[in-house]
Amino acid sequence: MKQIRRCVFETNSSSTHSLSIVSKEVYEKFKNGEGYIDEDDNLITREDVLKELKSRYKVEIPEDEDELEELIRDYGYYDYYNYGDGYEDFEYNYKTPNGDEIVIFGYHGWS
Repeated sequence: MKQIRRCVFETNSSSTHSLSIVSKEVYEKFKNGEGYIDEDDNLITREDVLKELKSRYKVEIPEDEDELEELIRDYGYYDYYNYGDGYEDFEYNYKTPNGDEIVIFGYHGWS
């Protein structure tokens, strides 16, 4: 077992799973395409994603839009609704004992 992508646990299984927990406010903005969720559960812009990839991970940013989208997806900054057919998604809304509204969401399936 090894970690291939940052903040992603992977095995050699053919099944695929994704689970995220964020505030309802961040989730609604993410779902509406207003940004990406970073590893600290903050909503960040596409420009911030590209800056982080370039500075922190020393990644060369491609000019081709398809390659750019693939790069963003590979680093986990991607709207899970775009993963295509064959996956079952889920979304649960909760209110914590402190009154915070959170959303647990993701997808699962076989690749």
